[in-house]
This record gives sequence, C-alpha cells and structure tokens, in this order.
Amino acid sequence: MVSARVAVALTSALALVVCIVLATVPAGTVVHVEHGQSGETRAVYPIDDGEEFSIEYVHSSEKTQIREVYTVDETSIVQVREEYDYYAAGLEFERETRQVDGWTVADVDREIGSFSVRTAATTEQRLLIADENRSLQTYTEPWETMTISAENVTYLEYITYEVQSRI
Repeated sequence: MVSARVAVALTSALALVVCIVLATVPAGTVVHVEHGQSGETRAVYPIDDGEEFSIEYVHSSEKTQIREVYTVDETSIVQVREEYDYYAAGLEFERETRQVDGWTVADVDREIGSFSVRTAATTEQRLLIADENRSLQTYTEPWETMTISAENVTYLEYITYEVQSRI
C-alpha cells in the first residue's frame, strides 16, 4: 500500500508538471481585446492565421454601412479589405473596387500590427469574430478606447485572459 507521504509527493509532482506544461506549451494565436486606458482584458478569441474578423459600423455623416475586414499574420493584424454600401468621405478611394453581394469592396492588404477603436455613443459598432457578433459598447463605455491586438499565447496565458475577461 502506498503511504500518504508518497501519494502527496506524487500528486505534487503531477501538479508541478501540469503547471509547467500550461506555462510553456503554446496554445496558439489569439485576438486580444483590452480596455485602452486601463489595459484590462475584455475578451480573447482564438484565431488561425488567415482567419478573418471584422468591425462593422455606420459612417457618421454619410450613414452608409461599413465593414473593415482583418486577418492575423502571426502576431500582426492585417487589414485585408474595406466593404461599404456606397462611397463616403474617408473610405479607400485610390484603390480599385469591385461589387460583391451588393457591397463595394476595396482590397487593402495593410499590416497594422494592433489598433485602437473609440466606441461611439451615436452609432452602432460591432466586432464580428468566430461565432461572436458583439457591440463594441459591451467592451467599454461610449467614448472610451479599446485596443485590439494579436498575440501568440501559452495555455496559461489564454486561461488567464479568459478569467480576466469574465471579471
């Protein structure tokens, strides 16, 4: 029969191995949403290289629907295209456009690393990623900033971000 001391030692050793694995084994790439001022994690989404996510909003003066589409390349966010109902001030204008399912599409291919977005109080802005379709106002109060970045994380970092985003 195994003594209590041996059982405790084996359990402790197993717990140590699990902690080492969680802290060192890569979990993959995530899109990390943080509060711009406090740095608090608001959400974390696993994402594969090349997988797309987008931010949708209505142009402030022209009232056209706009979709900015991004992808992740390692730990850098790349804007791949801009889609809109019709042209409005501030949109891509020096690029060729095409029509796809009623949208005007401008291919961009602009590496931006990470970016910040200020949430508006006067128009709906949404983050579409994985199976999520959330208002930006669920991450911050109106007129506050959120930062969106891509990171390679370990399992421990991923779990930590998930816990922080639920507090």
